[in-house]
Amino acid sequence: MKLIIQDKNKISKFATIFQYAKNFTETIILDFTQERLYIQSMDKAHVCLLELHLQNDWFDLYEYEDEKENLFVGVNNELFYKIINSKQEEQQMKIEYEDGSDTINLSFSEKEDLEELKNAKNAKKKNAKNAKKKNANNKSKKKGKEKQNEKTKEKEGEKKDKSKHFSKSFEMKTFDIENQLLGIPEYDYSVDLILPAKVCVSLSQELSMFNDNVRIICSQDNVELIASGNTGKMKVNMDIDDVIEYAIEEGVQLDITYSIQYFQLMCQFHKLADKVTLGFSENLPMTMMYELDETSSMKFYLAPVMDDGNEEDNNEEED
Repeated sequence: MKLIIQDKNKISKFATIFQYAKNFTETIILDFTQERLYIQSMDKAHVCLLELHLQNDWFDLYEYEDEKENLFVGVNNELFYKIINSKQEEQQMKIEYEDGSDTINLSFSEKEDLEELKNAKNAKKKNAKNAKKKNANNKSKKKGKEKQNEKTKEKEGEKKDKSKHFSKSFEMKTFDIENQLLGIPEYDYSVDLILPAKVCVSLSQELSMFNDNVRIICSQDNVELIASGNTGKMKVNMDIDDVIEYAIEEGVQLDITYSIQYFQLMCQFHKLADKVTLGFSENLPMTMMYELDETSSMKFYLAPVMDDGNEEDNNEEED
């Protein structure tokens, strides 16, 4: 298995995933298939679950040729992030793993020519004679290109040498972790709310000043967020015209309480996308989803607070 990311924004997002996933668990299972990289993890209290889907086309190069349908690789979350974060500007990231190995390899270097890599891979599949001819042609072309670029390289000279980054490679020990992925059914939620990700972050921080929990009240016309405690109360009233998107089933009104602490944990991933999609339904965990592109996403499931300790807040709201 080999994957390469060259886009620096995508590498930054990949690092963000593991930077904050460590707040859920120390170790994480990377589930590789021919179609995608999948991660699922739950916090120790079994209150919040995270789920990552990165389709193969999200990566600049994604090769999976193992006969097994899945390759499960257990890694230390924090160390994995620290290694990724050691990448220097304009370097690509490469991750390689072979089934049965007790290490996963990460390397950072100057960007490779991906077309050349793909051509080299295809050449291996041809007969020895054709492959030998192609290698000779490639070598000849490479020499010609080097001569053409010789003067350019000389002109860049000292400047390029000063700015050049060192290539680095890492071998990281993997863990044998029993794979216990949960089957997560798809639900149509009664309420879908889309907000700017940064707005969600700031609201969670402000609400946490007054209580450990937040009441979310969804009606046909607006959404209310309420945090109330001994030190005071904060109430946010969102008109449906002031959010990116809002949809609610006809006749539905929800009043559900969630932990602000976990809400903030989910909001830590806000750099993954400009907007966040929230889903609410009675008797179901809420969802928070960041779309990395049309087919790749990071999604969270947060169980509501079951203790009915909101009677005082409800009375205040009715007054």
